[in-house]
Amino acid sequence: MKKNFILLLLAGTLLVSLVACDVVGAAVTSKDEITTIYVYHSGFGIHYLEYKIDLKNAKLWDYHTSISAENVPRDKSAQNEGFSFVQELEQTKIDAFRKQATEHRFTKWKESYIDYEMGCGNQWGITIVFANGATKEIYGSNDYPKKWGKMGDALRDLTGEDVLLLELIKSN
Repeated sequence: MKKNFILLLLAGTLLVSLVACDVVGAAVTSKDEITTIYVYHSGFGIHYLEYKIDLKNAKLWDYHTSISAENVPRDKSAQNEGFSFVQELEQTKIDAFRKQATEHRFTKWKESYIDYEMGCGNQWGITIVFANGATKEIYGSNDYPKKWGKMGDALRDLTGEDVLLLELIKSN
């Protein structure tokens, strides 16, 4: 009787473990967990700097072009969506970033931030992709969310890159 109880307990523990993890043992992602973040900066309607931060596969990608007549937009149909691989991301940094994103309510930012009094400057956009396939689009022109600097620091800690161009914005 005791042996059957122990076997039943072990089987239950195994079943709970299998439900909580996928086949390779990684934790199942929550449907509202961020899997990918796309960031772009533009001027004169041209996206001159773009990032793809792939949290699911722990990779950072980028795309650079110049604001000129020879501008070539990123070919989204190309391999890797036209991005160039930059580096692998560390899981501990991804975990820390997710915590900071929650703390700074990153997924709750409003849809647009626009300063209508400034004619030209920095235009930007962020697309957040969730595990369930849903997306959130955020964009701005010469105006930024209250926590822009905090999220810029969190993204820099994650990637080693000034993804939100904090240094450029501070200098203007």
